[in-house]
Amino acid sequence: MLLIVRMFDLHQIQCPQRGGINFPCVICQACEIGKVESLFMNEIFIEKTVNSTFLSLNIELKDDFEELLLQSYLEQIGNKTSFISKKPQPGFQVTFYIDEEMVKTQEQEEKIMKFIENFHNYWKSFVSRAKTYLNKWEREVVNETLRNLPVK
Repeated sequence: MLLIVRMFDLHQIQCPQRGGINFPCVICQACEIGKVESLFMNEIFIEKTVNSTFLSLNIELKDDFEELLLQSYLEQIGNKTSFISKKPQPGFQVTFYIDEEMVKTQEQEEKIMKFIENFHNYWKSFVSRAKTYLNKWEREVVNETLRNLPVK
């Protein structure tokens, strides 16, 4: 996946559609300057323009609970950063948004790529923790219910 890092060769533009501001071309796609290059490989879909990129992943979700967790996670993370989109691109579970400000240095690029490369592992860890908390909650609630039952 490190070859994909070069897909982040991004720079500012003056958007002719938006009055000369540097608007993300991957979102706008209204003119030739923001032409989208697409690449699909190994469950990763990249949409790159001159100043911004969407990188989308498929994540294996084993059940409705994991799907609900992912939706909630994306919503909460998306409220705090634009890096992980609240709503992924159609057909994918997670979409990362990268613009030229995020990858100004090689260190920033490497940090982003490491996070994306490890996202499956992070996600598995998050799900495992959530299921552990849920199991603990279930045991506590069942024990409390049994203590409060009027009959045994």
